[in-house]
Amino acid sequence: MRSFLLLITLICTSQLVFAQKGLTGLWSGVLSNDSTTIRKDQGFEIALTQYKEKVYGYTRSSFIVNDTLFYIVKRVKGKVNGDVAEVTDDEIISHNFSGRVDKGVKVTYSFRMNQADSTWHIDGDWKTNKTKNFYSISGKAELKEEKNLDNSKIFPHLQELKLDHDVVFYAAAKAPAKKETQAKEIAKATKSEKAESKQKETKEKEIAKADKQPAKLEIKEEKKKRREGEERREQ
Repeated sequence: MRSFLLLITLICTSQLVFAQKGLTGLWSGVLSNDSTTIRKDQGFEIALTQYKEKVYGYTRSSFIVNDTLFYIVKRVKGKVNGDVAEVTDDEIISHNFSGRVDKGVKVTYSFRMNQADSTWHIDGDWKTNKTKNFYSISGKAELKEEKNLDNSKIFPHLQELKLDHDVVFYAAAKAPAKKETQAKEIAKATKSEKAESKQKETKEKEIAKADKQPAKLEIKEEKKKRREGEERREQ
């Protein structure tokens, strides 16, 4: 009976941990495109923060057109309803396109959380809205959580734009490293100050020593003259 209760407790605890984890984290993978275009999708990342039913964050997608690699970084926001989350583009914050970007085109990602092979991953669909100039296109998304944030390609963009602090879990992960860097900088500055102080002290001693040298020579010369004068008087 005790073993059975322990098993039930472990199962419930495990489910509670997964429920608390939610969508918060860095997810990376690929997007597939249902349309027949010359665009070849390469990689996709989405850094999400979930607060209750709301979710917000950033995406970075890259693709190749005519042997040229393009990327685009967007701010996104959405809502979670049970095991389904819909996240939609909010605004474009960075890209390397040569032409003007149609800001009216928005991508909506519909994610479903599933557990497979003892790991969490996100499988879902994506689609764009239909505009005056563009048809709606759609595709699939296959993403897994990326534990090593240093492997991310989205955070360097956010750091450059000074937006990395918006991603709470990233800021928290980098806080110890930042403190360590600050401590090293303080230690380096202190060491430099001590070296400068010692150098200044050495220089002052050298100046003082140099100032004493003429005085010693004068005293020595005066003594020599006195001896010579005494010797002449004795003669």
